[in-house]
Amino acid sequence: MAGRTRSHSEERWQLLPDTVIRCNATRPNGSRCKREAEDGAVVCDQHGGAAPQVRRRAAERLIMTADQAAQMLVEMMEDREVPFGVRAKIAQDLLDRASLLVVGSRGRGSVLATWVGSLSPSLAPHSAQWS
Repeated sequence: MAGRTRSHSEERWQLLPDTVIRCNATRPNGSRCKREAEDGAVVCDQHGGAAPQVRRRAAERLIMTADQAAQMLVEMMEDREVPFGVRAKIAQDLLDRASLLVVGSRGRGSVLATWVGSLSPSLAPHSAQWS
């Protein structure tokens, strides 16, 4: 998030999940910066994360991971071990991200029902619930 100013104590950094990236820069006293890195970057805005070239590369890294994330979602959607409600939500989320219009759950000719029926045979028996 641009303009983020979240700074954490050393103790707090030990408790945060690995998904929260810490700025890799060092402060003038030699200690590591305590701020969160910009999304997709390795430094905070104070240490170069706000520079156009850093933001551009960060956006590229985020886009590059989108395909892998979408593939993982498709695998989960086709896994019969995953509850049907979760698989349906994944399908709806994928369509939303692809900017495809999803007709209401009781609308005829739902894009979601058509898509699920054609691409995911494991969900086809349940596709009637979306049409």
